[in-house]
Amino acid sequence: MRRLLVDAQSKFRKVMEENKRLTSRIDNSLQSANQEVNALKSELAERDRRLTEIGEHGNIQDNKEWQRQQEENEHQKDLQKLRDRNSKLEAENKNLLRQLDDLRVLSSYQSEIPQASELQIQLTRTEHDLARAKEALTGTIFRTVARKI
Repeated sequence: MRRLLVDAQSKFRKVMEENKRLTSRIDNSLQSANQEVNALKSELAERDRRLTEIGEHGNIQDNKEWQRQQEENEHQKDLQKLRDRNSKLEAENKNLLRQLDDLRVLSSYQSEIPQASELQIQLTRTEHDLARAKEALTGTIFRTVARKI
């Protein structure tokens, strides 16, 4: 019985440690993804500002118009890259959120697992009950034997 208790405690500790590591990894991934998204947003805003400035001053010469078109094409390519990256990060974020929800569910089950002290108390009670039953059975056997004699 004690061996089962020790095994259960060991498994519970391993699960807890694994959950902590996974939670930490998920938190780090989320923070990294959020930082990348913020950096990409800043870069996009800067490019948008530059394009607006170029658009305001761009119709003086053909060369400036061509230059603006080139920059706009580059901006469109960069924008598509950012959109692709954003969709990948969103998918990763959703996956990490699902994993986080799974961890929360596992954490809720942890409250249902009895603690070592509770298991020890149950073991002690069971041992006492077993001793009482043994004494009662022994007494019954002696009384039965005494009646037959």
